[in-house]
Amino acid sequence: MKKFAFLLFVTGYVVALSAQSRTNLDSLKQVLRNQKDDSTKIETLSGLCWGYNFYKPDSADYYAQQALELAKKINSKEAEDLGYLFSWASQFVKGNYYKAIEIITKRLKNSEKENDVWGVAGAYGDLFNCYRDMGDYKNALSYALKQKRINDSLNGTDLVIYINVGNAYERMDQLDSALFYSQRAYELAVTHKVEHSWISYNLGNVYAKLQQYELALVHYRLSLQIALNNNVYKDAVDDYNGIANIYMVKGQTDSVIYYSKEALKYYNTVYYPKGAIEAATRLAQVYKVNQNTDSTLKYMEVSSGLKDSIYSQEKIIQVQNLAFTEQQRQAEVSERKTKEDKERRHNLQFAILGIGVISFVILLLLLSNSIVVRTGFIKFLGIIALLLVFEFINLLAHPYLAKITNDSPSLMLLLLVSIAALLVPAHHRLEKWVTQKLTEKNKRIRLASAKKTIETLEKEDS
Repeated sequence: MKKFAFLLFVTGYVVALSAQSRTNLDSLKQVLRNQKDDSTKIETLSGLCWGYNFYKPDSADYYAQQALELAKKINSKEAEDLGYLFSWASQFVKGNYYKAIEIITKRLKNSEKENDVWGVAGAYGDLFNCYRDMGDYKNALSYALKQKRINDSLNGTDLVIYINVGNAYERMDQLDSALFYSQRAYELAVTHKVEHSWISYNLGNVYAKLQQYELALVHYRLSLQIALNNNVYKDAVDDYNGIANIYMVKGQTDSVIYYSKEALKYYNTVYYPKGAIEAATRLAQVYKVNQNTDSTLKYMEVSSGLKDSIYSQEKIIQVQNLAFTEQQRQAEVSERKTKEDKERRHNLQFAILGIGVISFVILLLLLSNSIVVRTGFIKFLGIIALLLVFEFINLLAHPYLAKITNDSPSLMLLLLVSIAALLVPAHHRLEKWVTQKLTEKNKRIRLASAKKTIETLEKEDS
């Protein structure tokens, strides 16, 4: 299969085209019908997924499922990751956050299982988007920071991560941190010559909350220009809403109505209910103040209908339950990893101790076989060696004893005394046998050495 980077190029290119013209999507569908190779089919399906994503998310999901099945068929991890990403994106756009979180959690589990740290980081970013859009900013920030920690550990410079962290802090009204990370994203964008509308949009939101409205308008308009130039109409809706909110604060009603209607204008072009809800709600508020009853009711109905389709109580409960389950799973993963690290350290220590005991015994045997030393010293080393061996055995047996006794101090004491009662006599007998053997061997070495010395002297005398 071709490189993952090429897939991203294809999908990104099609997004820009398909948002402008549906003819391109029809062309891609025709190409798909004529393709035989599964790898190239996945590339075309990728383009169709992104092309339909903010236009007809149900169609995007249909093509995503096809891409995912083909990826599994040809056993391509990269393509399978894309399949999960496309499926997640289509559910996310529709506001089906429960399903979106469920899909991306599967991807997260697979990435963790395969130690794919970049895959884990990407899944954290997708979870951030879900929790942010459903208003759970605490969880959103948590996943954005997790993604950043992985990025930092790998010396990455992904400016989207800084955008996410800044955005999460802005939603939580922690404006100093929001401004810091948003400006950092802007600096990275300038350095790498990247145009990303969300960087300026984030800064616009921060400056708006800091009541620096002129700066906020500058950044909203810059973001809007980038979004329109690249046909990213979803971001354009956010920018129009941001500008309208500024004029709402300033009390410039005509400008509020104009920019709110501009945001709603793209409702049939891009599927973005959240942005439409915000614009419709604002229009209803303005017309209510102006005592325009018909327009007020019209936009209240639009807003209410969209809210009912996305934020039903049942979906919120489902997402909350899924969030709780995922938090538990994350805690279990962390606990299991800590336990495995602890066991690994213990096993390493046991191995070092075992090697040390064996090395000491071998050294003692070599010493007793090759060097003439005092009998008392041999006895002393023999006792030390036996004590080390028995204490090492006791150290190994302790966890099993603790399990058998359920960590009961009285039972532990009773078992240890019983073991000692059995080992002490054996210890004495073994000690006596070992030291006797070592002493006898030492004497033989002494006698052999003395005999050799006498023979040498006799030869010299003769």
